[in-house]
Order: sequence, then structure tokens, then C-alpha cells
Amino acid sequence: MIRDILHRLSDRFPVHVIVWRVLVQGEKAASQVAQAIAGFNAIDRKGSVPRPDLIIVARGGGSIEDLWAFNEEIVVRAAAASDIPLISAIGHETDTTLIDFASDLRAPTPTGAAEKAVPVRNDLLASLVSINGRLSSALYRKLDAAKLQNRAIIAALPRPENIFANRRQALDIIDLKFLPALQIILRNAQHEFTKIAGRMQPNIFIGDLNIKRNVLQNLDERRKSAMARVIKDEKTRSLANQQKLGQAWGRVQTAWIFGLEKRKNSLNLCEKMLGSLDYNNVLKRGFAIVKKHETILKSKAALAQAKNFTIIVQDGEIDAQIANAKPVQGSLF
Repeated sequence: MIRDILHRLSDRFPVHVIVWRVLVQGEKAASQVAQAIAGFNAIDRKGSVPRPDLIIVARGGGSIEDLWAFNEEIVVRAAAASDIPLISAIGHETDTTLIDFASDLRAPTPTGAAEKAVPVRNDLLASLVSINGRLSSALYRKLDAAKLQNRAIIAALPRPENIFANRRQALDIIDLKFLPALQIILRNAQHEFTKIAGRMQPNIFIGDLNIKRNVLQNLDERRKSAMARVIKDEKTRSLANQQKLGQAWGRVQTAWIFGLEKRKNSLNLCEKMLGSLDYNNVLKRGFAIVKKHETILKSKAALAQAKNFTIIVQDGEIDAQIANAKPVQGSLF
């Protein structure tokens, strides 16, 4: 019987098992079973021996006299006082003892107790892989949407070279117009001077020529100074526009990162809410759902009317029915 339990546990979900050997029939059987249950509960959680998460009290089939130890008061009280969840698996499915009513769960056979004690590890792994795949897909979709939104924002911003293109073009036009105009003025002045000099003596106009030369030099210096100021102003405005563009780009990056974190937090919150609303989490805490076909039975009257129904527990479904009432047994104590 112990080998069957260990083999079934190994097949479904390998776990650490502590075996407390006791007599299962005879005069000393009841006290040893009660001491074993109390002994498991007395194990220190921080001790060298690990405290079990679940106790299985199991025995193979036999006559009512062979199973009588599990009807004793000391055993029933020990099962009821156990802080560790306890599964009773005494005899065959048709055998019933008082420990079945004091335990947290009754299994029809010792092998059935092993099946109720642990889930199927491969099924849990497959479920985790499926959940992880859905979570990864959702995250990738969120990231792709954020990338598309970021690209749209970047596309809406003007390019840096376009911001300064008009200013640079205006400066080139000014430079192109100013120099030819000055050259034309100089040529015209030279032509007029040549005409006048041909009709007059040079010595008379030497002083006037020097004055005009100085005026032209001043004009040229003013031109150079004006050009330098224009170029300096354009460079200053260009640097200011570059700084503004850098600040705007920094704000866009910050807003995008903040939006991405916000969406991640929202996704995590949705995942937690989905987990809290999953009825499977309620089943894991020891509750069960009773239904007939697709209708959930919520009252005793509904159960009596249904007769045949299905009980949903953590690791599967159990088909059940209401048996005919048995005669009430008198008190044994």
C-alpha cells in the first residue's frame, strides 16, 4: 500500500515523503495512529526535519473489525485537532470510518489519496508555458504599438536641417546680392572719375579723390562689419534652435519612457486582477464547485432535486450522486 502511494506520487509530482510506520489494527493501533498525527504537527518549521504540508492516513482494505482502530475517539480527536491538512484513505471506497468525518478530505483508496494530494506536474508546466507565451505575446504587442507611436511622433517633428535651411538660404541671397552691387558701384565710380579726370587736371582733384577713397574704404569696412554681425546673429539663432530641438527631443524620449512604464504597470495590474478573479485559485484553497450540466447548485434543496451531479475540485471533476439515507448509528462513546 505504501509502495502504491509512493509510486503514484512519483508519477504525478515527485515530492519529499516522510513515512511514519504504525500498526493499523489491534489494540495499540489507535494510540500509535494518534501519536503519529500529533508527532507530525509537533515538528518545528525551522528544524532539521522538514514539517510536512499534508498528512495521509492510509490503510488497505479489511473487515470492519480490522478497520475499527480508525473509529476510536483518540484517532478522531487527533485528526480533528491537526493543524496540517489531513486526507483519510482507509480501506476501499465502500468502507467508512469516523476518521473520514474528522479529516479535511476523504479518499476512496490510498492510491486515490496520492492523486488528491498532488497535481500532475506536466500539466502544471504546460499551463505555465501557455501563460508565459500569452504574456510574452501581449508584451510584444504593447511594445510594437509603442514603437509605432514613437515613430509617428518623430515623423511629426521637423528635421533639424529644414529648420535652418531658410535662414541659410536668406544669408546666401544677401551675400550674393551685396558683393555684385558693391562691385557695380565701384566700377561706376571709377568710370565717372575717369571721365572727369580726362577733362580736368589731376592735381585739382587729388584731395577729392583721397576723400572718396576713404569713403569707399569706410563703406567696405562697414560692409564687412555688417556681414560679420549678420553671420554671428544667424549662428546664435542657429545654436538656440539646436538647443530647443535637443530639449524637445529629450522631452519626447522622457514622455515615451514614462508612457511605456505606465503601460507595463497597467499590464501587470491586469494580470494580477485576472489571477485574483480566477476561480481555480479558490479551488486551490480547498473549496469545490457543485454543478449539474452547466447549472451550479448552490443549496441543499437543489442538490436533493438534482440527485446526480458533478463536483469540481482543484485537480479535476468527480461525478457524484445522493445515496439513500442510512440508519443513524448510535454513539460509540
